[in-house]
Amino acid sequence: MTDPRDAAARYRARQNGEPDAEPEPTPTPLTAENKHQFVESAIQVAMRRGEFDDLPGAGKPIEGLGTRHDPDWWIRRKIERENLSGLGPPALLLRNEDRELDANLDQLARESDVREVLEDFNRRVIAARRQLMGGPPVVTKTRDVDAEVAAWRERRAARPAPPSEAPPAARRLFRRRS
Repeated sequence: MTDPRDAAARYRARQNGEPDAEPEPTPTPLTAENKHQFVESAIQVAMRRGEFDDLPGAGKPIEGLGTRHDPDWWIRRKIERENLSGLGPPALLLRNEDRELDANLDQLARESDVREVLEDFNRRVIAARRQLMGGPPVVTKTRDVDAEVAAWRERRAARPAPPSEAPPAARRLFRRRS
């Protein structure tokens, strides 16, 4: 790879008819043996142009360098950086879902919906135990549907009642006169 400034100087010298202009070298074909030379020259040209100046993280140590080797470091870092959810082995996803299940059940209004969610959760826990693809063991327990529904009813009864409509006296103020 040639420096564009050198190529421009050779072009101007040829146009002006200067006798000591260097002939332009014939480019060598890129092969596996000379690939490192191409890469090295490209890096040198970029350094001369200043393309590596003021890069983010300049002068800071590389994060995670020297710790244990993790072949999946890049995907873990992407998950953390972009705050992705719903990714990972079923065992970990079910643990997280189990931790948040009571709060999710409290948002449901009907008992049939609560039973449906619990039965689906239990079915997925059993299916994850049966999978043979490896990964962490599934330690999440299935939930007793009847006991969970009873606990849901108790939590629902303990919640304060939602504010009712306006009192009857206030409603009379807004009636139309006929």
